[in-house]
Amino acid sequence: MACPETVPFALAQLTEPQQYASPTALPPGFHASIALLLGNCCNLTYTQLANGTTTLSAAELQGLGSGNTFKQLAGFTVSESIVAGAEIGTSGEYVTVPVGFALSGAMTSGGPAMNIIALRGTQTYNEWINDIDAVPTPFHVGNNNGHYYMNIEFAPLGLVHGSFYSLYNQGTDGTQPTKIYHAMDLMTEYTRPPGSIAEQIATLLTSATLDAALPLYITGHSLGGALAILCAMDIGTNFPNGFPAGGLAMYNLAGPLVAAGLSAFNTSFLTIDPSVFVTAYTSAVANSYRIVNSPDIVPISPPGCVGLGSELSIQFAHVTANPVAYCA
Repeated sequence: MACPETVPFALAQLTEPQQYASPTALPPGFHASIALLLGNCCNLTYTQLANGTTTLSAAELQGLGSGNTFKQLAGFTVSESIVAGAEIGTSGEYVTVPVGFALSGAMTSGGPAMNIIALRGTQTYNEWINDIDAVPTPFHVGNNNGHYYMNIEFAPLGLVHGSFYSLYNQGTDGTQPTKIYHAMDLMTEYTRPPGSIAEQIATLLTSATLDAALPLYITGHSLGGALAILCAMDIGTNFPNGFPAGGLAMYNLAGPLVAAGLSAFNTSFLTIDPSVFVTAYTSAVANSYRIVNSPDIVPISPPGCVGLGSELSIQFAHVTANPVAYCA
């Protein structure tokens, strides 16, 4: 699919696409009380960063709402570059910073019990750079629940925003995933570098601290909303026993477009549509909602279609077309 623009690097008009227009009613299954709780969790991810620690205090957890009783299961970090390498292609200096947490508990006395994963939005220089660098890349996380991936540069689960994907998978000091080939069946799995969000999520989902009988809610604001989508897809794909049937949900606040597509030379052979990832994501994650402040530019970024000359274009899409929109 080529972009309608003919000028190289032309950007689509930054308006909420019609297919993502505000609905007249709340989407089925959307719970405003849960959305408020998850929004408070997103606020705590910024408190976590400001405190410079992954541990939340009892007072901070009480701030999630009167009567809510939650305990922290884990704190997540991300390793980010703060100094470029001396030469192009070399690593520089890295720092590890808080990026989110996992909780378990219940809403109000006797209310529904749940697990929560919350991930933080853009705050550092490195994260701003990640927001801008949007080259599509295949979603290859873990071993695809034991089914692995084809031993070619193929995207069976579709393409995603490359820098969001990189941030989710980047380990300590910038370590990137490596491929493990299974020559007998022509398949590949991808490592989770130590220190990466992907590795910390896997540790949580395979630990005894997480009660897999409880529904799991994943949330994030801005960049955290993009990470929440990748996290939900990772868990839904690689850890289907980490939550009860139909019990995986993603609520993001002001999340950008994550599903990506690529079209070269206007041929179907060299085209992967964003719908490939959207379809795979919808199959893996039972419930997804995005909460949008209508004047905000982040939920309409990157542009839905970017023309890179007349023969190449990249496309982006949301994983759900049902926003809960408001205007502050």
